[in-house]
Amino acid sequence: MVKYKKPNYDTNNSGEGLADNVESNGMGKEERKRQVLGLLVESGLALPPTAILWNCKNQGATFERRTLDNYIEELLDEGYIKKVDEKRGYYQATPAGRDYYLND
Repeated sequence: MVKYKKPNYDTNNSGEGLADNVESNGMGKEERKRQVLGLLVESGLALPPTAILWNCKNQGATFERRTLDNYIEELLDEGYIKKVDEKRGYYQATPAGRDYYLND
């Protein structure tokens, strides 16, 4: 299971106004992307987006499929994951993704 540190977010003087990219569960965008990458790294599996989303939600994520698709695109662009089955859309962590996840 992936463990996350609770982030410290800045607020305005009234104590309101968390950043727009923070979910209600306290995870920012980069932490949510890291959760997606972590699932692929820790499982060692190639998974389709539906399975990635289901497992992330099972771990407490509240983002939806469209958001996951954005994270997948960003992780692909960063070289942390690769598409291993063009027809069915399975994704797998790359060696760079494993190094980033395990050594960050």
